[in-house]
Amino acid sequence: MTESLGVSVDEVTSNITIALRTRFGQSGQHEDLEEAISSDREAPEVLPVTHPDRSTSLNNIALALSTRFDKYGRQEDLEEGISWHREALELRPAPHPERSSSLNNIALALWTQFQYSRQEERGGGNFMASRSSRAATCTTS
Repeated sequence: MTESLGVSVDEVTSNITIALRTRFGQSGQHEDLEEAISSDREAPEVLPVTHPDRSTSLNNIALALSTRFDKYGRQEDLEEGISWHREALELRPAPHPERSSSLNNIALALWTQFQYSRQEERGGGNFMASRSSRAATCTTS
C-alpha cells in the first residue's frame, strides 16, 4: 500500500520511530522508547542486506538502545547497541559518506562501555548518576 504512494515501508517505519523517540525525549514516557525500539527491530527483518538504507536502520536500533542504556543503565542494551553499530559499520566501507558517522557512534558506545566497566571495577557506584552530572557540567560550561 505505501509503495503505491511512493513511500517505502522502511521510510514509514523510520518516521514512526523518530516520532516515538522525539516524544520520549519530551515526555520521558518509557512506553514510547520501548515502542521505538520494537519498531526499529522490524527494519532488519524486512530490509535485505543489500538495501541502501539497511545501515541507517541498524544505526537507529543502536542509538535507541543507547538511549535506553542512558536512561536505565542496562548493560545489555549497551552491548547489543555496539553489535548493531558494528554491523552498520560493515555496511559502510570507505568511502561511504556515512562511514565517519558510524565510526563516531561506535567509538562513543565503546568509550561508554569502557567507562562503565571501570566504574564497576572500582566498586560500582551509580554510573548513570555520575555520567549525568558530568554531562550537565559539560553543557553548562
